[in-house]
Amino acid sequence: MNKMIKIVLSIILSINAMAMYSQEKSINIGAILSFSGMDGQSGIPNQNALKLCVDDWNERSGVAGKAVHLKVYDCESNPEKSALLAQQMLKEYEPNIVYLAMTSVTLSAHPLFEKNKVIQLIAAGGDVFSNKPEYVLRGYFSVYDLASYFTENLERNFGKKKFTVIYEKNGFTDMIIDGLNKTSQKYHVDMKIIQISGDELNFEQAIREANIEYAHHFRESKHKGTNKKV
Repeated sequence: MNKMIKIVLSIILSINAMAMYSQEKSINIGAILSFSGMDGQSGIPNQNALKLCVDDWNERSGVAGKAVHLKVYDCESNPEKSALLAQQMLKEYEPNIVYLAMTSVTLSAHPLFEKNKVIQLIAAGGDVFSNKPEYVLRGYFSVYDLASYFTENLERNFGKKKFTVIYEKNGFTDMIIDGLNKTSQKYHVDMKIIQISGDELNFEQAIREANIEYAHHFRESKHKGTNKKV
């Protein structure tokens, strides 16, 4: 729910600001989302947040008197497909602003929108831009920002100067580990890293072998509605 609220607020602020200066009679919002694949779980919450905003605007006679339209494209968590969808969107829909989520998808689609001077609201968690794009608004903290906040406040919040990371290796978690490594050195925090496969049993075993003083791993039972504690 908190994630959806942040998405909604970012969309509202972006569209309201753009509507004030746009000469168009309507505002076209385009979105490239993932409804399957590695980031498939993010598609529906993002789409619902977008629809919530658009429906509310149009019930109030639009934004600054302009009707708001939405078109969502499914890239299936595939960066190559996201680049093709960006081309398709620019050709057939002519968006005024686009909403992008997932780091790899953003990296693929962003150059085309930037070249065509389309405003982009980026909800990717990674540090995806090494240059300084002119048409990008960030809706999320970067991985480094989150890692920095966590390590800087670790002792104050938990009374510890050390922690263990148990993770499954992929492109996004590599960025998280890199961010935590850098900020741990900066704030003199001891970090232990345990890499596992995606199998749940490996996760439980890793917790035991890590000799963590106190850890919870909750798993919902489909039949009894109970939780399992490790």
